[in-house]
Order: sequence, then C-alpha cells, then structure tokens
Amino acid sequence: MSSISAGSLASPWRDIRALRADPPGFAAIDEARRKEFGASLQQAEEFAAAASDSGYATKPLQLYYGLSQGFRAVCAAHLDADWRRFGHGLTLSDAHADALIDYVVKPVPRPLDLHTGAMSVVGEEPLSESVTIGELLAALIEFRDFEIPEMDLPRPLFLASPLQRHHVAGNEGPAPAPFLMIAVIGLSDCPDASALSKAIEPYPALDGAVPTTWPLDPERPGGIKPGGMGWIDRDGVAYFQSEDPQGTFPVFRLPFDGDNPLVYRAALERLGVAHPDDSLLRVVQPATSKTLHPLGALVPWWALLLGLSSLARYHASQWNGALAIDHEPIAPALERVIDLAEEIVPLYLLDGLTTGPEQRKRTPVLGRASNRCPA
Repeated sequence: MSSISAGSLASPWRDIRALRADPPGFAAIDEARRKEFGASLQQAEEFAAAASDSGYATKPLQLYYGLSQGFRAVCAAHLDADWRRFGHGLTLSDAHADALIDYVVKPVPRPLDLHTGAMSVVGEEPLSESVTIGELLAALIEFRDFEIPEMDLPRPLFLASPLQRHHVAGNEGPAPAPFLMIAVIGLSDCPDASALSKAIEPYPALDGAVPTTWPLDPERPGGIKPGGMGWIDRDGVAYFQSEDPQGTFPVFRLPFDGDNPLVYRAALERLGVAHPDDSLLRVVQPATSKTLHPLGALVPWWALLLGLSSLARYHASQWNGALAIDHEPIAPALERVIDLAEEIVPLYLLDGLTTGPEQRKRTPVLGRASNRCPA
C-alpha cells in the first residue's frame, strides 16, 4: 500500500493510521463499522499520498476524495445511526463563470448524504445556501493571511476579552445593562468609531456591538481606569495595547443577557470557534452574500475542495488556465491554498476521528490583519 512517510503530513497520517488497529467509537464494537472504518482510512491515506506526488492540475481531486473517504470512517465510528453515507451533498453549479472565483458551490441535500453526516459529527451546520469559490477562499480561517487578487471580501476576525472576566456597565442608571468587552483582532486601521462600526457589519456574531468610547468610566464596576495598563485612546475610541507584536486592537461593547461570570463566559464562547491556547479567544467569520449565517471552520474547506476538484475534472482547460503562474494573478493564491489543504485535511480528519464537537482542537493560528477599513 502506498503511504505517506515523510514531510509535513507524516505525523498526522501516522496517528490516523494507528487508529485502524484500535478504532474509536462504534467501530470498536461493530464488525461492519470496523471494516468500513479501516477501508475508508486506507483509501483516504492513499489519496493523500497521490496528492503529494501530483501537480496542482490534479491535486484537488485527490485532496477532496481523501477528505470525503476519511470522513466516511468518521461517520462509521461516531454516527449512532445511518452511518453509511451516499452522495456528496454538494455540487458545483453547471452555470459557466468567466472568473474561477465566481463559480458556485451549492448544496444538494439528499437522505444520508456524506456532507450532512460529517458535519453532524463535528458539530457544524452543513452548507445551506449557494456560495462562490471566492467566498469560500475568504472564509478559510487558516488562509486569512493570504491576499486573494481581484477580490475584496471580509475575512475571519479574532476576538479577545481584554479583561478576561465579567464586566458590567455602571453609568446607565441604577440597573446597569451587562455587556461583553471584546478586542477585535484583524481590522486594519479605521479613522473613527463610525468606520469601525461599518467594518464589523459583515459579521453576524458582532451584531449590536459598538466601539467603546474614550475616556473609559473609572467608576464603572469592574472597569479599567483611563491610562491604565494596556489601554490607549485613538480618535476617541478605546484600544487595547497587546504585548503581541500585532499591536493595538479596537475594543467593542456587545450587550448580552445575564449578570454573572458564567453567563459572561458562555456569551463570549457563543461568538465563535475557540483558539486552542486560550478559551477566551474566539474566531468570527463573515456571512456570505446569500447565507444568513457564517460558515464554520471545516465547511469552507469541504465545499472549496469539492468545487476545485469539480473544476479540475469538468472544466480542465479553465482550471489549467487559472493555474498559469506566468500571467494569472490568482495562480499563486490557488497554489498556496492547495498546499495548505494538504496540511489541513489530515488535521481536521484526525480531530473528527478522535474528539467530539465540544473538544475540537483543529482551530486557527493567529495572523496579521488583512482586512481593509471600508471607505
């Protein structure tokens, strides 16, 4: 059997391969599931090995089928019923698009489709509306540092609580309204509070958030005095000065229901995926043009690889043209995202095989700001 034994994929695939002798979940006690588990993981690993030996013209095909076969093993291990899955659940629209980033991936849900089953295991909502290849590229948490030529779409943001504890307003009468205080990482410089408010409009999780005005009220219960450590004034807005080399981050106030530390923590956690090194650091993604909710962490990778594999298979000349590195501005971004997928796919797969939705570890690495403040 062909297997991956060197390079960046060696470690996760070695860990995945070891599970075949000691399957998790239902695959450990049901012989039919165990056989499907092992066979699916063998195919997933061989697809990954083929991808590592292929050029960009065909890599998306092997990467997508490696992902999908790997998650058939996840379903065999962790779905309590209807674990055998049939059909992709997504498709690339037949409509021709002049630009690659304008091609559309759309859901085609059917009973027991793989996409829906896999997302139920990892705790994400399956794709529910059509989305363009460009929007999928922009939604990738791990790809947010890379510029995508000829495309200006909002990218994922990171949220931190500068106080990391419960915080309640004290200047709004005898019954102060509780709110979260969050520093937003990933917004480029904005000239004023109005521009900051406009910059967060694409992010449903931040609906109702307003920039924290300066000076901060020193009498507010739990508050930080103006000029206190970590706080600076920038054009009448409070910014948090981080020790991180990324610099300073605007601080927003976001109302929530509740008035104790546990409720505060729960409200912060609902904003997005947690960073592995700090449970108070969250990730928020923008809504796409046709969806009313943001995509998850795995969903955009899944849909993007389905879309790129379909382009490679059914629109080969257009796909090869987009990869023409000598004259296509988007070609470097496509190469980078495919290279990144080779590293990311086995990490998501290993996570799905070994942890439940509440224990997921495949979360993003912080990056520099790449958004531009709206005009």
